[in-house]
Amino acid sequence: MVHAGRFRETVTIRRRTVTADAYGDAVPTWSDLASRRAEVTPLSGRELWQTQQAQSDVTVRVRMRYESALAITPQDRLTWRGRTLEVASAVDVEGAGRLLELLCVEVS
Repeated sequence: MVHAGRFRETVTIRRRTVTADAYGDAVPTWSDLASRRAEVTPLSGRELWQTQQAQSDVTVRVRMRYESALAITPQDRLTWRGRTLEVASAVDVEGAGRLLELLCVEVS
């Protein structure tokens, strides 16, 4: 069961799009896709060490309600409290279509 009280933070999901500039060169831009309530947990100590065994540089775990229409992938980013988080992995917890867990890397 997913408890709504866990989702105290707001994150914005951003998707990369590529457009052409005046010279025809590809220019990547980030567009806001959606804003969602989430549980954001900076990883530290043992959690960080365990997570990095599978994903290097993972620093933040984000959990939110699963939405198949969003289809968040490692090509997406999140913004949270002015920080940019690149998605390293996106997993449907227990394969039940209720909870999505994102392991993210904070970038400057």
